[in-house]
This record gives sequence, C-alpha cells and structure tokens, in this order.
Amino acid sequence: MKSLAASSALSAGSDIWVTAPVKISSWTQKIDWYLNFQITRFTQRKKTVPAPELQELWMKSFDFKIKEDFLEDDDEMVLLSSPSLPCKWVIHLPHWTEKKEISAALLKKISALNATSVRFFLPKNQAPHISKTQNLELSFVADANE
Repeated sequence: MKSLAASSALSAGSDIWVTAPVKISSWTQKIDWYLNFQITRFTQRKKTVPAPELQELWMKSFDFKIKEDFLEDDDEMVLLSSPSLPCKWVIHLPHWTEKKEISAALLKKISALNATSVRFFLPKNQAPHISKTQNLELSFVADANE
C-alpha cells in the first residue's frame, strides 16, 4: 500500500478510485466535478413510489410488481469514469466508518470489474486503516484540506 501526494492524486495509476461521502471529503467534491456531479445527484435522489392505481394496472398487464426502489440507501455507486478521469471506474461509498476495511461486497465489485489496482481517497483527518488484500495494488490519498 502506498501513499500519494495531493499533486499526483488525480493522475493515472489505478483502475478504480474509491471515494467517501461528499460531506467529509474534499477529494470527492473534486472528482464529482469531473463526473458532471453524478455522485451528488446519486446521493440526493429520492425514493419514488408509483401510485397504487398504476401499480395495480401494471400488475394486471405484466404480472409482476413494480419495485419501490431498486437501490438501497447503503449501496455503493459504481461509475464508468473514462474518459473524464484517468481511471476506469469510481466507486462511491455513501457511508464511511473510521476504520474502513474493504468489505466482501466491495471486493466482489472490484473483482467483477477486473481491477488490479485501487486508490482510496480518504476523508478529512483520517489515517489509512485499509488491510492489504491479495492480488490488489492499494494506494491512498489523504484529504487535501488536512
């Protein structure tokens, strides 16, 4: 695992970039700008529930129920970031704990994307507590406002 300076944080070198919530990371705000504010729009989305009449009509016509929301509040968002950024994917974590370990679900997503390297953009005042994982090159960037 290696630490990167702020001057090289947004340079090429990792397949996937992992970001923390916008409220606690100035890096996420910068990355979000390059992604045309997709992270902000994702975090501000509201769950929609179709009107009961529409659900009933849909059920009669197609014989299956409309899901209220296919995204859960704690789901990670995976964005294709090329050509906007020098990485292939950005994974946004809507929740971040102080001692963030790479979860099995996150590892599964990283594996599905065939990534060999991951860069974590850490929140303000947070030291890296990321365990080394097999077959992944890990790097991290401390928050720019520290």
